[in-house]
Amino acid sequence: MEKSEGATLLGPEGQGTPDKKATDQHAELGWWSAAAFQATWSTSSSTVIVPFTFAQLGYVFGPIWMVIFISLAFFLEARIIKVAGMNGCKSIGDVGQLLGGAQGRWMLTTFQILNNLFFMPTALVFCAHSLRNVLNPLGLNCNLFWTSIVVFAAFFAVQIGRTFSHAAVLAFFTTGMCVIQVCFICISCVSHQEPTVSTGNYTYKVASASHQPSDGEGFAGWATWFGAIGSVSYIYAPCYITVEVMAEMNRPSEMYHSLVVSTCFIIGVYLLVGLTPVLWWGWDLQGEITNMLDHGFMGRAANLLLLVASGYDYLLASFPVNALVQRTVAPDFNMEDYSASGCLKWAVISAASFLLSLALATMMPRLQTLVGLISSLCIPTSQLIIPSVLLLWGNKKHAVLEDDIVDEVKLLEQSNALTVDRIIDESVMYGVALCVGIVMVISATTATIYNIANTSYEGDFFCTLSG
Repeated sequence: MEKSEGATLLGPEGQGTPDKKATDQHAELGWWSAAAFQATWSTSSSTVIVPFTFAQLGYVFGPIWMVIFISLAFFLEARIIKVAGMNGCKSIGDVGQLLGGAQGRWMLTTFQILNNLFFMPTALVFCAHSLRNVLNPLGLNCNLFWTSIVVFAAFFAVQIGRTFSHAAVLAFFTTGMCVIQVCFICISCVSHQEPTVSTGNYTYKVASASHQPSDGEGFAGWATWFGAIGSVSYIYAPCYITVEVMAEMNRPSEMYHSLVVSTCFIIGVYLLVGLTPVLWWGWDLQGEITNMLDHGFMGRAANLLLLVASGYDYLLASFPVNALVQRTVAPDFNMEDYSASGCLKWAVISAASFLLSLALATMMPRLQTLVGLISSLCIPTSQLIIPSVLLLWGNKKHAVLEDDIVDEVKLLEQSNALTVDRIIDESVMYGVALCVGIVMVISATTATIYNIANTSYEGDFFCTLSG
């Protein structure tokens, strides 16, 4: 993809994607639909792990660290949106190509697909845990049983929904369910003096503003703390769907408004659902707060809503993965073809991601491992590190190489060129984002390695350890 003469990757403030009537077969999304996609993509399963994160980091430092990460990620994503819109990008790989050539495309596409491939089984495990909690009286506690049910239900859903446009209405539905789920979690917390725990005895341990492990916890306590530092990245990752959703909007210039609305919604939801359990039940919380809710109406309802929302996120994560497979093996396939032969072709195309999700959901020990892999390998790298490097390189390259102008006065006279002051200001932000990303990768990687190395493999692997 080549730039037209005189164009820049990042125009002046206020210049965004030109409005256009989309011509491809899927471009029919409005900006509210895009906001709903971004909101439900980030919050569906994240709401149940935010309380644990705030408990481990402290009810003051935890929210502050979250806001720092989300602010940096938002800043970078706004720049990515501008690059994508001004150049007609259809995927995050196209943005990478513009900013960093073939290497940029490879990096962004690889981490997008890698994240989604790890997230799809994670969503399935969340669904399996929720279904088990909803149907708790049945007494069927084997993880493999519940995972098998949701896996095949997810595969059926993928056969119906193939693009973001196909799932637009459900985005509003699942976003609303997220709000109700958070309300149920908070009400369940404040209406019960103690949580319901499946094993062991619960002892209230007062939360602190900035929690640190005690000397008696040893390195295990610090590994959990490091994991919480890194897992903050899990709760906000618009980079994996924003450009693809934008490509299906009828007014791509409105994507920035969608990002603003969805980000404000996400922060509000996380503060409410994260702080309430910590302030009522203390800091000794499980990784999934839904496992600690009562088995009455509120607890079951919250788990049921988590089940539906996580299943929907599985569907969203499958879109970029299956689209890549489709472009590779069947570039002429029509996504709107629901004939018998079309359905058969799509089943074959989507089988690869399904089988890999099934394998990871049933073979990886503990949900924390999957979340740790996403937090350590994928999200900080593709949400903070790679965009910072590529945008910094793109700013410098295109500001200096604009008609080979290197004179500062001439550069400032170019209406479409980046000013020197703006380059410096943005470079500082990119540097901060890069450093925060590296800290999160190191923290999450340390915790993930420790958890894998100290996992006990005693007992029935598929019933007690997997998922």
